[in-house]
Amino acid sequence: MKITIREISAYLKAHNWVESELKMPKNTIWELKKKRKKKIYLTIPSKTTFDDYEDRLVEAIEKLERIEKRPQETILKEMCRKKGAEQ
Repeated sequence: MKITIREISAYLKAHNWVESELKMPKNTIWELKKKRKKKIYLTIPSKTTFDDYEDRLVEAIEKLERIEKRPQETILKEMCRKKGAEQ
């Protein structure tokens, strides 16, 4: 299953994440906008053509699983549903 940056971005926006002002050359940084004592950031590769794109995506999904306390499979299915709704 190939998840695109557009799908990840749509999912994050729908779940209270905003693109951070922090900039990195090869990544997009997202910040969770919920009241917490500590800020939570998620790093997403900015291009699917990077050699480590899939590895970084796996890390991001694993982090989402811990933060949301939901299984990775559920998160991925929801990302894919958003893809189907856009087509």
